[in-house]
Amino acid sequence: MTRQFLFLLILLLSEFCNGQTDYDQLITYYKTSKNFNGVVLAATNGKIDFMKGTGVANRQTLTPINSSSVFKIASVTKTFTVVLILKLYEQGKIDLSATIGTYLPEYNGEAKDKVSIHQLITYSSGIPNCEGKTGIGVYQSPVSVDDFINKYCSGKLEFEPGKQFSYDNGNYIILGRIIEKITGKSFSQNLKESILAPLNMMNTGLLYHKNIIQGLTETYNIDDSTKVFYKDDPMYIENYYSAGAMYSTAEDLLKLDAGIFQNKLLTKKLLT
Repeated sequence: MTRQFLFLLILLLSEFCNGQTDYDQLITYYKTSKNFNGVVLAATNGKIDFMKGTGVANRQTLTPINSSSVFKIASVTKTFTVVLILKLYEQGKIDLSATIGTYLPEYNGEAKDKVSIHQLITYSSGIPNCEGKTGIGVYQSPVSVDDFINKYCSGKLEFEPGKQFSYDNGNYIILGRIIEKITGKSFSQNLKESILAPLNMMNTGLLYHKNIIQGLTETYNIDDSTKVFYKDDPMYIENYYSAGAMYSTAEDLLKLDAGIFQNKLLTKKLLT
């Protein structure tokens, strides 16, 4: 079984494709050969050369995907989270070498006085995977961020911090809560004030399962053997929080790319 998020953002240099025909051929190839459903965006120096959607946004209504379709961007959310952390670092409000307990004193895991902010960012904390053996089960019941951290992100360390890499949503959920504690504002408000408003990202935000977002595509699973799509399992997407609960469009994510690499959000010194 493979989960399919109906989204793709491709930033192509102009030399790879010489015009709309080439881009259309590329889309056709991925649609027919790879069962691709999503948006292809090609840009040069932040300027859109080509953007087109293909496939189905809702398989019950057969609503097509178009260039302005909105997608659950899953772990691309983590890019926003780390930008917020680095902005706090530039402002002198967070020390990347400080431990979790410095900013989240109520945290009760073994990592409290052993794991640094930098190690959370780089997935080298040693904190056990928050999904454990249940997979998406931890996202299928409503739970507050603090309760999620206490229940799923506060176990005994699995390895010495900084010694291994282990990808885990829990690291970034903890980072999101730290952002809130430092600023005294919600993660959503931090996003709006520090990233979305400055970059005019009008079609991006934090998603909750009750939200009705115009143009939002559905997500599906696909059976690897039969290639048949079926509905995604029900979940409370807000449980993913600062690790994976955002939505956006291809064009808005291009604005984020420009915001980062054209130093609209972070200083050039920090990125070099």
